[in-house]
Amino acid sequence: MEDRDINDSRYAGSRMRRARLDLGLTQTDVAEQLETSQAAIYRYETGQRPITIDFLAQIAAYFDLPISYFLQQGDGLKDQHRELVRWLERHPDDEAVVLATFRSLKNRSRDAA
Repeated sequence: MEDRDINDSRYAGSRMRRARLDLGLTQTDVAEQLETSQAAIYRYETGQRPITIDFLAQIAAYFDLPISYFLQQGDGLKDQHRELVRWLERHPDDEAVVLATFRSLKNRSRDAA
């Protein structure tokens, strides 16, 4: 798996928090499902811990949201999408990541139209 960090973990963390709160979940609920600690979820949400591309894919799949939801709009977005596509090419059997990336790209192309 890829452990490269995404460009803006603080933004991704704040979006992760919003998704969690929208579903009425606690940090402990999310931590149990993602097999990590509540403290780690807190650090992700507050930007104190960098979010890797692999973990971002897990988060997106768990919340059933496109990866683009967690990525800040701007110059870095294209590079982040390219990095995700390269990751997918190296991990073709990871269905959850493929679906999350597809949703992300689909939403992005719809927004561009």
